Amino acid sequence: MGSRVAEFVRSRLHRKRVILMGISWGSVVGVHMIKARPDLFYAYVGTGQVVDWKKNEAVAYAQVLAKARAAKNQTATDALEKIGPPPYHTQRSLGVRSNWAAHFEAGAPSNAELLKMPFSAPGYSELDARNWLAGLDSSQDHFFGEEMDGPFTREDITQLGRRFDVPIFVFQGTEDDIAPSILAKRWADSLKAPSLKYIPIAAAGHYAFMTRSDLFLELLKKDVLPLAAEGR
Repeated sequence: MGSRVAEFVRSRLHRKRVILMGISWGSVVGVHMIKARPDLFYAYVGTGQVVDWKKNEAVAYAQVLAKARAAKNQTATDALEKIGPPPYHTQRSLGVRSNWAAHFEAGAPSNAELLKMPFSAPGYSELDARNWLAGLDSSQDHFFGEEMDGPFTREDITQLGRRFDVPIFVFQGTEDDIAPSILAKRWADSLKAPSLKYIPIAAAGHYAFMTRSDLFLELLKKDVLPLAAEGR
């Protein structure tokens, strides 16, 4: 399905290839796409890059709990200690960890702000926004599963091998407590690709593409866009 979308975009833009950017769980889908159909892409950009779901969750929980304790935030500490470390068996437990991770990320949008975005997006009707929300719920139920046993909870992109035929860039917030940067860097450092660059974004977290949008755009223009220009 992902390859069909890329083929449509390529045709619509009249380009031989396109640049693919994957964010959070989209970063897992993106890596599968470039592995399966490298001929469709000039480059891959990952941010909030998820690598191995089980390791990801264990490290993320430890990081956000440490921040809660360091901040002496008893409400956060109690909530995180109550759900305990992963694996989780309900989406609610995952949501507790994710919500507190966002809370401690400077400038990160709240859940309420994220949910408002489709309703204020240019060109979106109310029906479009409601369909977006319905799709979000459906995707979460499918990929995570009601008891956290869905296909996404078994993902480990290291199993796809070290060699890729597409240039790879990972722009990762150093304070990411949802997709820890230590795992993303370890994965990127292990790869072999036509070109490869891991760039840490200091004082940013999972939402680095939003909270440091100026720097993120600069990196895209400087490092990634020239690859597409060369292919025209």
